Amino acid sequence: MIEILDHRKLNGGKQGSLAVNIVLVIASALLSALAFPKFNLHYLAWFSLAPLFLAIYFAFSKRQAAIFGLLWGLVFFLTNLFWVSYLANFVGFWGYFGYFCLALYEAVFILVFCLFAKVIIEKPFALLSVPLLWTCFEWLRGVGPFGVSAGVIGYTQSHQLLVIQIASFSTVYGVSLVLAFVGMAITEFIVSWHTKKLLFASGKMVLTGAVVLLVFLYGQAQLQQRPLSPLAGKTIAIVQPNIEQRAKLDTNKVYSTFRTHEKLTRGVLPVRPDIVIWPESCVFSYLVQNQLLLKRMRDLVRDSGSYFIVGTPYHESRDRIYNSMVFFSPSAEVTARYDKQQLVPFGEYLPFRPLLYPLLQGTGFFASEFSQGERARELPSIEGVNIGPAICFESTLPFLMKERARQGADILLTITNDAWFFDSSAPFEHIDNGIFRAVENRKYFIQCANTGISAVIDPYGRVLTSSEMGKEQVVVFEF
Repeated sequence: MIEILDHRKLNGGKQGSLAVNIVLVIASALLSALAFPKFNLHYLAWFSLAPLFLAIYFAFSKRQAAIFGLLWGLVFFLTNLFWVSYLANFVGFWGYFGYFCLALYEAVFILVFCLFAKVIIEKPFALLSVPLLWTCFEWLRGVGPFGVSAGVIGYTQSHQLLVIQIASFSTVYGVSLVLAFVGMAITEFIVSWHTKKLLFASGKMVLTGAVVLLVFLYGQAQLQQRPLSPLAGKTIAIVQPNIEQRAKLDTNKVYSTFRTHEKLTRGVLPVRPDIVIWPESCVFSYLVQNQLLLKRMRDLVRDSGSYFIVGTPYHESRDRIYNSMVFFSPSAEVTARYDKQQLVPFGEYLPFRPLLYPLLQGTGFFASEFSQGERARELPSIEGVNIGPAICFESTLPFLMKERARQGADILLTITNDAWFFDSSAPFEHIDNGIFRAVENRKYFIQCANTGISAVIDPYGRVLTSSEMGKEQVVVFEF
């Protein structure tokens, strides 16, 4: 196969070589996708990029390499982001349209990566420069208002605790770098073997093995640590009501939805939890401004004697609506509020509104939208313990959560509603992100989800307790 693929012979018109390259690209994309939930074949990520790198090496030109990148990106992201298409259950055609547009947008990054990679892949330091380039483009995909970190190859290793400890100083992108490094080493070994430079190839594989060994040894050393919890002796109750999304959006079911949260909470009051957490937008109403709901909420808080953290929409005016997290003291006073800062484009707000909204008038979409929360000057705290808050999508952004840690967060907390995506891979990928946020910041990470997955994760990525997906339950955990 290598003889067929050799770009020097390709220029001579060798038949079938382009087809083999295309097979390599598609195989690489599918193997990479299979390493993510729900397939979870994490070991594939250690070599899944090698076929793509081979195709780039043997491409006729930079243009052909770029086309390979676009193909890889479309196959990979249409598979990895398939959960986005579940939004069609709520918005019809627009859900499928958004799914394809997002996959295409992400694929463009791979196209540009392959274009640049073709320039450097035959250079002396390609073993390091190509993986670095790959990692840079993964990072670029996740920055800015349209940043999406889904599909970052490092996330495939979220449950491989020995591997991911390097994220404490390199974030998830450091794990991606190692995986891409191994993929490039395999590529160079195959090329060197074909050109009869076996000694040179063997040396590179020894170097790669040494790097991987160091990663594992560092992980082993780190996992010997036993972290101290700032909530030591405290008990938390994470309420997972498992409300189906259509029911959550039904204004006629606001009070029955609240009663479900209330019932589950009262069921665990005998264990006297110190902190009770409810998920994002627990009811389809402004809980703090709905006097009937607020009264019942305060009665529940007083009866429990617990601190409460509750997700709810909050409005200051007709034009200022927030996706918020509200903190109640045991005396039922609202002590703090966090407003979501990183909103989901085309989900929670409409980008380029003056241009796009006229096209959507009559559809009922984006008649109103959430406003961006301001950066919190002080983190909310409970008995001196600072909480680093995140709502839904925010926990997938490594550097946003790094900012929380720099602000002095003792615990990282995200509340979310993944019911939009049913039983797709989205909830599983979401909690995998939480594992990395815990390791990256060496902080306990708590996730409270409407339908799952709710969990407590220690600073080394160990999932200490978690809920079952799609089950109504309360997760009680004593630190």
